[in-house]
Amino acid sequence: MRKLRDIQHFTGTRIRRQQIPTLRDVETSRQEAFIEKVNGILAGGLADRHLRLAERLLSGDTPSLDVTAALVGLLIGPETAPAADDVSDLRESEDDGSRVTVIAAVGREHRVTPGDIVGAITGETGLTGKSIGAIRIFDHVSFIDIPTHTAQRVIEIMNRSTIRNVSPEMRLAADNEMPTRPKKKPGKAGAAPERRGYDKKPFTMAGPKKFMKKRPRD
Repeated sequence: MRKLRDIQHFTGTRIRRQQIPTLRDVETSRQEAFIEKVNGILAGGLADRHLRLAERLLSGDTPSLDVTAALVGLLIGPETAPAADDVSDLRESEDDGSRVTVIAAVGREHRVTPGDIVGAITGETGLTGKSIGAIRIFDHVSFIDIPTHTAQRVIEIMNRSTIRNVSPEMRLAADNEMPTRPKKKPGKAGAAPERRGYDKKPFTMAGPKKFMKKRPRD
């Protein structure tokens, strides 16, 4: 809030609190923008080469509606937003406390942070941040603990989405894939490490030795 007040002070504008749009709102906005763009192209006139290509596409036995739907999918990509029923089911499902670990194909090499992972999962699936457990990020993969009863649905939804523009290829982690902490070497706590002779003074040449003559004994 302090940073927000500083921004308002330096810009001289007041930033009003707005309701965060839902996934359905975002998808609807994308569709409306696409339709408006298509209508603009139609109003401006169609190129002859585009018309000839359209005739070739429609000359087969495939219904024109299917051809149009395929072209739409090519232009705006596959549906990334999960169905409203899926999100509501996950949001309203009761958490019994049990957790399962999933593995995602994103890691440090993708500059992924725990916040990125939590934000992607909560934004796409409707789960709350509190329901997501430990997150362990490695170079190429990440391990995330999520509620057991929602695991399969979360995997399905997330594999239709991305984390930092990377497909997570999420799946359940096998037992032999689970990360383990390195074992500590046995030893007394607080004991000083063995010096192995490194504390000895190094040999130095102090200069030529002076030999003194021995006095004869009486």
